[in-house]
Amino acid sequence: MKPFSLLILLILGTSFHAGAKRVYFDSLRTLTGDTTQLLVDIPASTAMMTVEARAAFDKVRERDGLSDASWGITLATDSGADYIVALTPGNSDFGSAFDEPFMQVTVSRNDSVILTRRFTRGFSTVKGGFNTLTAEIDIVAGQMNIFGGSRELELVGPVPIEEIPSPGLFSSVPLTVSTMMVETATDPVAAAMTPWTLEEIDSYLSQSPTDPVEGYWEYLDRENDPDYAIPGGRYTLAIVASGDIPGAYDILYVSGAQKMAGLWSPGMLKGRLLPTQFIDHYDLRWTDASFTPVTRDIHASITQKAILTLNFPLYKTVLRFSRK
Repeated sequence: MKPFSLLILLILGTSFHAGAKRVYFDSLRTLTGDTTQLLVDIPASTAMMTVEARAAFDKVRERDGLSDASWGITLATDSGADYIVALTPGNSDFGSAFDEPFMQVTVSRNDSVILTRRFTRGFSTVKGGFNTLTAEIDIVAGQMNIFGGSRELELVGPVPIEEIPSPGLFSSVPLTVSTMMVETATDPVAAAMTPWTLEEIDSYLSQSPTDPVEGYWEYLDRENDPDYAIPGGRYTLAIVASGDIPGAYDILYVSGAQKMAGLWSPGMLKGRLLPTQFIDHYDLRWTDASFTPVTRDIHASITQKAILTLNFPLYKTVLRFSRK
């Protein structure tokens, strides 16, 4: 059995999609030649977004060149940089024996076209023919990859993007929508950030000496089976009252990370103590060194106001900290 990282997950590579939230818009089944803005809760720490739509024109009027029928995804940003990813069918030489129907994929930013490609295969160009259009946005990389196709998705191309947008769907003619989906995933490092700085923690704790839980706690020792868990460091933690839940406390990272140490900074949220019916016993929420949440069957206790014990029974690990 591979060891789980309660303090540090064995690094297999970063994947923001692990904690992704996906929303399907099942009620959106038709458009009548307009734009529908999708109501999606987009956290400030969102780092990746996927917008995917599958739809078919209810009618397509063939003619030489591009048709007047077009549908696609709209992506509006707070800064005013609005993107449109559009599918438009067309004919190379309508009425001729040499005519070759095509599907044009165009990406524009405000009024400027930044990417366009024509496909004679892989897309349906007829009335009732369904196509899928996908925009995968990675703000960390500053890039949006566009995919499309009828049966299989093909990379259309990448375009630069600097903000997570608000998505929508548009069509210039009546449209039948099979699927509309938006997936968002947060940057786990950004999600762990709090307003606390080391100076603010020092100042706050110096003014609240009567709370038996609040204070600095230093790594003391551990009981650990290395087949199940790998220590990520010898942490110094700060515990402060949570402003969200009465009787709860936030566990803030101060120092001591050895694994992924460059990503951890003082004041980041390392965990949370949630009150139970038992005095000095808490339900525990923990974030390991790879920023993976650990919430299942873990608990904490404080003994004689001096020893903080974190128990992870499924991972055969106990961590103890002493009050500083």
